[in-house]
Amino acid sequence: MAELSDGRLLMLIRTQWGRFWEAFSEDGGLSWRTIRPSQIEAGHSPGYLLKLCSGRLVLVWNGKTGRQELFIAFSEDDAKNWTKPIVIARQKSGQLSYPYIFERRAGELWIIAGFAFKKIRWDWKEFLPLRLRVNEEEFLREAKKAT
Repeated sequence: MAELSDGRLLMLIRTQWGRFWEAFSEDGGLSWRTIRPSQIEAGHSPGYLLKLCSGRLVLVWNGKTGRQELFIAFSEDDAKNWTKPIVIARQKSGQLSYPYIFERRAGELWIIAGFAFKKIRWDWKEFLPLRLRVNEEEFLREAKKAT
């Protein structure tokens, strides 16, 4: 959930329908009157949405392919449009899920995965912690070059 520039709250809801749904509240979260499919394709894992000091929104989540990849995208217009999703971490034989983002100082993002395991046979055995530090402006600059 994040507060938009006009004071509304935006909540992204995980579903089993191949994308997040978005809900908007105009009364501080007491009611959610607008609920609809978002443009963000996702599996049925939760993502993490955060409003940054820059005013941008950032989202980290698992894509439709499952919990093996974590994606990141930014919005500069209150979630009307998002940058192209970029894979920031991949665990082929395991999972990276339940991400968390913390803005330590303006523009410095720390990202972790709550669950980061390698699968050995049929069991989650090997814990593989994920810790990323991302510079918001640098990341966006490089992402624009790549497209």
